[in-house]
Amino acid sequence: MNASLGFLFQNVHYAKLIRHALQSGDYQRATSLFEQMGRDGIPRNNVVWTTMIQGCFDMGQYGNALLLFEKMGKDGVRDR
Repeated sequence: MNASLGFLFQNVHYAKLIRHALQSGDYQRATSLFEQMGRDGIPRNNVVWTTMIQGCFDMGQYGNALLLFEKMGKDGVRDR
């Protein structure tokens, strides 16, 4: 398996874990998973970013959603 395919599977896995944490109301766990990706050197694609941003928005964390959106742009991730 090539590295990019491996990252794709990891992104899908993390996105599902993050989505589950957010749907369960565990913002802290979702944030921890999101940050762990960065520490593990797993590139966060637009799916992971938008999962986290949407979850923040759904939980009323509007300021955090905006900060993540801005950071996503600074990290060079496009929203499409």
